[in-house]
Amino acid sequence: MAGVACGDTVQIEHGAVLLAPSSTGFVLPHLACDANHWITVESDSVVNDANFPAEGARATPCHIGLTSVANYPDYPCGAAHGSVGAGPAAAQRMAKFVTTGTTSPAMSLDNQVTPTCTAFPCTDHWRFIGLEFTNQPPNAGGSPSTRTSHKLVEFDGGDHMILDRSIVHGQDDPGFNKTSEVQGGINFNGSYLAVIDSWIYDIVCSNANIGPSCVDSQGIAGGLGLYPQLAQKIVNNLVAASGESWFGAVGNRGTCPRQTILTATRPTLRCGGIIALSR
Repeated sequence: MAGVACGDTVQIEHGAVLLAPSSTGFVLPHLACDANHWITVESDSVVNDANFPAEGARATPCHIGLTSVANYPDYPCGAAHGSVGAGPAAAQRMAKFVTTGTTSPAMSLDNQVTPTCTAFPCTDHWRFIGLEFTNQPPNAGGSPSTRTSHKLVEFDGGDHMILDRSIVHGQDDPGFNKTSEVQGGINFNGSYLAVIDSWIYDIVCSNANIGPSCVDSQGIAGGLGLYPQLAQKIVNNLVAASGESWFGAVGNRGTCPRQTILTATRPTLRCGGIIALSR
Protein backbone atom coordinates (compact mmCIF):
# COMPACT_ATOMS: atom_id res chain seq x y z
CA MET A 1 0.00 0.00 0.00
CA ALA A 2 3.02 2.27 -0.30
CA GLY A 3 1.57 3.97 -3.39
CA VAL A 4 -1.98 4.44 -2.14
CA ALA A 5 -3.49 7.93 -2.33
CA CYS A 6 -6.42 9.63 -0.61
CA GLY A 7 -9.70 8.52 -2.17
CA ASP A 8 -8.36 5.16 -3.39
CA THR A 9 -10.09 1.81 -2.99
CA VAL A 10 -7.69 -1.11 -2.63
CA GLN A 11 -9.24 -4.52 -3.27
CA ILE A 12 -7.35 -7.62 -2.13
CA GLU A 13 -8.23 -11.05 -3.47
CA HIS A 14 -10.12 -13.16 -0.95
CA GLY A 15 -7.96 -15.99 0.36
CA ALA A 16 -4.76 -13.98 -0.12
CA VAL A 17 -2.31 -14.37 2.78
CA LEU A 18 -0.08 -11.39 3.45
CA LEU A 19 2.82 -12.11 5.81
CA ALA A 20 3.83 -8.96 7.64
CA PRO A 21 7.52 -8.05 8.11
CA SER A 22 8.58 -9.71 11.35
CA SER A 23 10.12 -6.60 12.92
CA THR A 24 7.47 -3.98 12.16
CA GLY A 25 4.34 -5.51 10.69
CA PHE A 26 2.61 -3.72 7.83
CA VAL A 27 2.91 0.05 8.37
CA LEU A 28 0.40 2.35 6.67
CA PRO A 29 1.71 5.44 4.87
CA HIS A 30 1.32 8.79 6.63
CA LEU A 31 -1.41 10.57 4.66
CA ALA A 32 -3.61 13.60 5.33
CA CYS A 33 -6.99 12.71 3.81
CA ASP A 34 -10.47 14.09 4.47
CA ALA A 35 -14.12 13.08 4.65
CA ASN A 36 -14.45 13.29 0.86
CA HIS A 37 -11.39 11.14 0.21
CA TRP A 38 -11.52 8.04 2.39
CA ILE A 39 -9.11 5.22 1.62
CA THR A 40 -10.90 1.86 1.55
CA VAL A 41 -9.00 -1.42 1.88
CA GLU A 42 -11.25 -4.42 1.38
CA SER A 43 -11.53 -8.01 0.30
CA ASP A 44 -12.89 -8.39 -3.23
CA SER A 45 -15.68 -10.49 -1.68
CA VAL A 46 -17.23 -7.29 -0.33
CA VAL A 47 -18.46 -6.46 -3.84
CA ASN A 48 -18.19 -9.80 -5.65
CA ASP A 49 -19.72 -12.32 -3.22
CA ALA A 50 -23.44 -12.14 -2.44
CA ASN A 51 -22.81 -14.18 0.73
CA PHE A 52 -20.54 -11.55 2.25
CA PRO A 53 -22.37 -9.73 5.08
CA ALA A 54 -24.18 -6.58 4.05
CA GLU A 55 -23.35 -3.32 5.77
CA GLY A 56 -24.79 -3.43 9.29
CA ALA A 57 -24.59 -7.25 9.56
CA ARG A 58 -21.91 -8.83 11.73
CA ALA A 59 -19.20 -10.88 10.06
CA THR A 60 -18.46 -14.24 11.71
CA PRO A 61 -15.74 -16.89 11.35
CA CYS A 62 -18.00 -18.49 8.72
CA HIS A 63 -16.39 -15.99 6.36
CA ILE A 64 -12.89 -17.28 7.10
CA GLY A 65 -14.01 -20.85 6.40
CA LEU A 66 -15.04 -22.01 9.91
CA THR A 67 -18.48 -23.57 10.41
CA SER A 68 -18.02 -23.16 14.17
CA VAL A 69 -15.38 -22.25 16.75
CA ALA A 70 -15.04 -24.40 19.88
CA ASN A 71 -16.35 -22.75 23.08
CA TYR A 72 -17.89 -19.80 21.23
CA PRO A 73 -21.52 -19.06 20.32
CA ASP A 74 -23.01 -20.67 17.25
CA TYR A 75 -23.60 -18.51 14.20
CA PRO A 76 -25.47 -19.11 10.93
CA CYS A 77 -23.14 -21.05 8.65
CA GLY A 78 -24.06 -23.89 6.35
CA ALA A 79 -26.78 -26.23 7.65
CA ALA A 80 -28.71 -25.27 10.77
CA HIS A 81 -26.88 -26.20 13.96
CA GLY A 82 -27.13 -25.38 17.62
CA SER A 83 -29.75 -22.73 18.27
CA VAL A 84 -29.22 -20.89 14.99
CA GLY A 85 -30.61 -21.40 11.55
CA ALA A 86 -28.88 -22.17 8.29
CA GLY A 87 -26.54 -19.68 6.69
CA PRO A 88 -24.09 -19.35 3.82
CA ALA A 89 -21.55 -22.09 3.27
CA ALA A 90 -18.29 -21.65 5.16
CA ALA A 91 -15.70 -20.10 2.85
CA GLN A 92 -12.63 -17.92 2.99
CA ARG A 93 -14.13 -14.62 1.88
CA MET A 94 -11.49 -12.42 3.48
CA ALA A 95 -7.89 -11.47 2.80
CA LYS A 96 -5.58 -12.37 5.68
CA PHE A 97 -2.87 -10.24 7.32
CA VAL A 98 -0.50 -12.30 9.47
CA THR A 99 2.06 -11.08 11.99
CA THR A 100 5.24 -13.15 11.79
CA GLY A 101 7.09 -11.59 14.73
CA THR A 102 6.80 -12.09 18.48
CA THR A 103 6.66 -8.35 19.25
CA SER A 104 5.09 -6.81 16.13
CA PRO A 105 1.48 -6.21 15.02
CA ALA A 106 0.00 -7.41 11.77
CA MET A 107 -0.80 -3.80 10.86
CA SER A 108 -0.02 -0.43 12.41
CA LEU A 109 -0.07 3.27 11.63
CA ASP A 110 3.55 3.89 12.57
CA ASN A 111 6.78 1.92 12.77
CA GLN A 112 6.72 0.32 16.23
CA VAL A 113 10.51 -0.12 16.28
CA THR A 114 11.60 3.30 14.98
CA PRO A 115 8.60 5.68 15.07
CA THR A 116 8.50 8.29 12.32
CA CYS A 117 5.19 10.00 13.15
CA THR A 118 5.94 13.36 14.77
CA ALA A 119 2.49 14.99 14.77
CA PHE A 120 -1.10 13.86 15.21
CA PRO A 121 -2.65 12.34 13.22
CA CYS A 122 -0.14 9.88 11.84
CA THR A 123 -2.68 9.04 9.12
CA ASP A 124 -6.41 9.43 8.74
CA HIS A 125 -9.61 8.42 6.96
CA TRP A 126 -9.08 4.72 6.38
CA ARG A 127 -11.79 2.06 6.29
CA PHE A 128 -10.95 -1.65 6.36
CA ILE A 129 -13.66 -4.13 5.31
CA GLY A 130 -13.65 -7.91 5.12
CA LEU A 131 -10.12 -8.50 6.40
CA GLU A 132 -8.68 -11.11 8.76
CA PHE A 133 -5.84 -10.27 11.17
CA THR A 134 -4.08 -13.05 13.05
CA ASN A 135 -0.77 -14.57 14.14
CA GLN A 136 0.99 -17.60 12.73
CA PRO A 137 -0.34 -21.03 13.71
CA PRO A 138 1.78 -23.39 15.84
CA ASN A 139 4.53 -25.21 13.93
CA ALA A 140 4.77 -22.41 11.38
CA GLY A 141 8.46 -22.24 10.63
CA GLY A 142 9.07 -25.26 12.86
CA SER A 143 8.01 -23.61 16.11
CA PRO A 144 5.78 -25.68 18.44
CA SER A 145 4.00 -22.53 19.60
CA THR A 146 3.53 -18.96 18.49
CA ARG A 147 2.98 -15.65 20.20
CA THR A 148 2.92 -11.90 19.80
CA SER A 149 3.26 -9.45 22.67
CA HIS A 150 1.61 -6.74 20.56
CA LYS A 151 -1.93 -5.92 19.48
CA LEU A 152 -2.70 -7.44 16.10
CA VAL A 153 -4.08 -4.11 14.83
CA GLU A 154 -2.58 -0.82 16.03
CA PHE A 155 -4.74 2.28 15.51
CA ASP A 156 -2.03 4.25 17.32
CA GLY A 157 -2.06 7.88 16.25
CA GLY A 158 -5.01 7.46 13.91
CA ASP A 159 -7.89 9.79 13.12
CA HIS A 160 -11.07 8.50 11.45
CA MET A 161 -10.17 4.82 11.23
CA ILE A 162 -12.87 2.16 10.80
CA LEU A 163 -12.58 -1.62 11.01
CA ASP A 164 -15.77 -3.07 9.54
CA ARG A 165 -16.99 -6.67 9.16
CA SER A 166 -13.59 -8.15 9.87
CA ILE A 167 -12.09 -10.94 12.00
CA VAL A 168 -9.23 -10.40 14.48
CA HIS A 169 -8.06 -13.50 16.32
CA GLY A 170 -5.33 -15.64 17.79
CA GLN A 171 -5.01 -19.36 17.15
CA ASP A 172 -7.74 -21.73 18.30
CA ASP A 173 -6.58 -23.72 21.34
CA PRO A 174 -9.74 -25.30 22.83
CA GLY A 175 -7.69 -27.63 25.03
CA PHE A 176 -5.71 -24.65 26.39
CA ASN A 177 -2.41 -26.33 25.63
CA LYS A 178 -0.58 -22.97 25.63
CA THR A 179 0.45 -23.26 21.99
CA SER A 180 -0.59 -19.74 21.06
CA GLU A 181 -0.57 -16.34 22.71
CA VAL A 182 -1.82 -12.96 21.48
CA GLN A 183 -1.63 -10.02 23.88
CA GLY A 184 -4.27 -7.90 22.20
CA GLY A 185 -6.69 -7.58 19.33
CA ILE A 186 -6.98 -3.85 18.57
CA ASN A 187 -5.36 -0.77 20.11
CA PHE A 188 -7.31 2.51 20.13
CA ASN A 189 -5.06 5.54 20.59
CA GLY A 190 -6.51 8.40 18.63
CA SER A 191 -9.80 10.01 17.62
CA TYR A 192 -12.89 8.93 15.72
CA LEU A 193 -11.95 5.25 15.78
CA ALA A 194 -14.50 2.49 15.27
CA VAL A 195 -14.79 -1.29 15.25
CA ILE A 196 -18.14 -2.45 13.94
CA ASP A 197 -19.85 -5.74 12.99
CA SER A 198 -16.72 -7.83 13.66
CA TRP A 199 -15.40 -10.77 15.69
CA ILE A 200 -12.34 -10.33 17.95
CA TYR A 201 -11.54 -13.57 19.76
CA ASP A 202 -8.91 -16.03 21.04
CA ILE A 203 -6.97 -13.12 22.55
CA VAL A 204 -5.08 -14.74 25.43
CA CYS A 205 -2.00 -14.47 27.63
CA SER A 206 -1.41 -18.16 28.16
CA ASN A 207 2.26 -18.42 29.15
CA ALA A 208 2.91 -19.86 25.71
CA ASN A 209 5.91 -22.12 25.48
CA ILE A 210 8.08 -19.68 23.58
CA GLY A 211 9.71 -16.51 24.85
CA PRO A 212 8.48 -14.34 27.74
CA SER A 213 4.74 -14.36 28.30
CA CYS A 214 2.39 -11.40 28.46
CA VAL A 215 0.43 -11.01 31.70
CA ASP A 216 -2.77 -9.27 30.64
CA SER A 217 -4.74 -9.38 27.40
CA GLN A 218 -7.37 -7.10 25.87
CA GLY A 219 -9.69 -7.66 22.95
CA ILE A 220 -9.82 -3.88 22.40
CA ALA A 221 -7.81 -1.40 24.47
CA GLY A 222 -8.49 2.31 24.22
CA GLY A 223 -8.03 5.73 25.73
CA LEU A 224 -4.33 5.31 26.42
CA GLY A 225 -1.48 7.44 25.12
CA LEU A 226 -0.70 11.06 24.33
CA TYR A 227 -2.92 11.44 21.28
CA PRO A 228 -6.38 13.09 21.48
CA GLN A 229 -8.98 10.49 22.48
CA LEU A 230 -12.38 11.35 21.01
CA ALA A 231 -15.40 9.40 19.74
CA GLN A 232 -14.19 5.83 20.03
CA LYS A 233 -17.03 3.55 18.96
CA ILE A 234 -17.59 -0.20 19.29
CA VAL A 235 -20.81 -1.50 17.73
CA ASN A 236 -22.26 -4.99 17.22
CA ASN A 237 -19.11 -7.05 17.75
CA LEU A 238 -18.23 -10.27 19.51
CA VAL A 239 -15.14 -9.49 21.62
CA ALA A 240 -13.49 -12.15 23.80
CA ALA A 241 -10.18 -12.03 25.68
CA SER A 242 -8.76 -13.81 28.70
CA GLY A 243 -8.09 -10.46 30.41
CA GLU A 244 -10.46 -7.66 29.41
CA SER A 245 -12.66 -7.76 26.34
CA TRP A 246 -12.64 -3.95 26.49
CA PHE A 247 -10.13 -1.88 28.43
CA GLY A 248 -10.26 1.90 28.52
CA ALA A 249 -8.63 4.83 30.32
CA VAL A 250 -8.70 8.62 30.17
CA GLY A 251 -5.63 9.06 27.99
CA ASN A 252 -4.71 12.58 26.91
CA ARG A 253 -5.87 14.92 29.69
CA GLY A 254 -6.37 17.70 27.20
CA THR A 255 -9.37 15.93 25.70
CA CYS A 256 -12.44 14.10 26.91
CA PRO A 257 -12.60 10.47 25.77
CA ARG A 258 -16.01 9.41 24.62
CA GLN A 259 -15.80 5.63 24.81
CA THR A 260 -19.06 4.00 23.86
CA ILE A 261 -20.07 0.36 23.80
CA LEU A 262 -23.35 0.11 21.91
CA THR A 263 -25.28 -3.02 22.76
CA ALA A 264 -28.68 -1.48 23.46
CA THR A 265 -31.06 0.94 21.85
CA ARG A 266 -30.38 3.79 24.32
CA PRO A 267 -26.65 4.05 24.98
CA THR A 268 -25.25 6.42 27.58
CA LEU A 269 -22.15 8.56 26.96
CA ARG A 270 -19.83 9.38 29.83
CA CYS A 271 -16.58 11.37 29.74
CA GLY A 272 -13.65 9.12 30.62
CA GLY A 273 -15.90 6.19 31.45
CA ILE A 274 -16.84 2.76 30.18
CA ILE A 275 -20.47 1.91 29.67
CA ALA A 276 -21.53 -1.74 29.75
CA LEU A 277 -25.10 -2.13 28.55
CA SER A 278 -26.98 -5.41 28.54
CA ARG A 279 -29.61 -6.40 26.03
